[in-house]
Amino acid sequence: MPSSKTLIRAGGVFNILAVLFHLGFWWFFGWEQELERMSAFNGEILVLLNLVLIVVFGFIAWVSLRFPEELVNTSLGRTILGFCVGLFAVRGVSGWIVPGIPTGVEIAVTAAILFALTAYGVPLSRRSEEEVTPTHAS
Repeated sequence: MPSSKTLIRAGGVFNILAVLFHLGFWWFFGWEQELERMSAFNGEILVLLNLVLIVVFGFIAWVSLRFPEELVNTSLGRTILGFCVGLFAVRGVSGWIVPGIPTGVEIAVTAAILFALTAYGVPLSRRSEEEVTPTHAS
């Protein structure tokens, strides 16, 4: 099994690809025409949520590539790993609950999500290389 740092770096690359994929939503899904079919308010919400996800994926990629050791060995880092696992678990499950997503597309997305869950879940499940001690403000 690859080291935790290697898995986390792979997760960082995955998140760069997620950023590029979400940037391509306009072209992949014909959003210019699709957004015209919805109310302006709902269209704006959809675009804003996609932009927020791009920022979240970008942040996760940067932290994963820049600070893999800290993600493994600090309480804050392990909290971020837990956030990543939760984020991708929710996305993985929700794709099968929301109606209308083509099954073939969702199978491919689920495979990618399983990769991300492995990249962040395995390091989270391992004992850190240093003692992880939570710090509390007094």
